[in-house]
Amino acid sequence: MNRNRIFTLIVVLVGTLALFWVQHRRSQWEAYVYADRNDVRSLRFLGRFDGLEACRDAALAALQRDNGLLHGDYFCGRDCRDGPQGARVCGEAVH
Repeated sequence: MNRNRIFTLIVVLVGTLALFWVQHRRSQWEAYVYADRNDVRSLRFLGRFDGLEACRDAALAALQRDNGLLHGDYFCGRDCRDGPQGARVCGEAVH
């Protein structure tokens, strides 16, 4: 193989891996909890999860652990990015 073919093969391979990584990130759910649903400053990021059910389970477990089931709240979001003024904006968000 000549150098041009090797270089092209490497570029295609790296591009394919990057595409799969981006698609995987978009399919993950991000869990957020509010210790106090009336105080947006209490928002805490828990992590990324491969499914909505795992995201909800983690959020509810965190609220239960922090005694926040009565006064707290949570949401799971997918395709999230940083928005204006530091807010997290998700393409899809569910409770």
